[in-house]
Amino acid sequence: MEYPIDQINKLQDDYPDIVNTQGGSYNVSSYTKLGIAKKIDYDCAVQSCSWGKFQVMGLYYSNLYSSPSELEEAMNKCELQQFRYFLSYLKNTNGMIIALKNKDWESIARLYNGANWKKQNPKYASNIEKYYNQFKGEK
Repeated sequence: MEYPIDQINKLQDDYPDIVNTQGGSYNVSSYTKLGIAKKIDYDCAVQSCSWGKFQVMGLYYSNLYSSPSELEEAMNKCELQQFRYFLSYLKNTNGMIIALKNKDWESIARLYNGANWKKQNPKYASNIEKYYNQFKGEK
């Protein structure tokens, strides 16, 4: 849902720790913040956070689910549902499958974590490669 700028500004003034453009860290307070955000705008809150073991943003819910609430229900159900959501994200992200097949670690990092991935975590691409090499031979 898109809000008029004056409404966005008011929400940012009223809830600066909840409504903002800054990415957050993951900790126990994240659940409290999500609960408050859901009271402001449920769908927006679910779409604005990462879900499951694979931390896929909720804004991609329509790749697999009919609504943000269906996504939340599935993510809280089990790890298999989280894996299914992750796979749907990979399949529906333009260029991701090619990057995975080509072992293009920097493209994978950019597609998965956004354009600012180097600023947020400069070792992200090299860590993907490191863990790929570490686990590729395990059965």
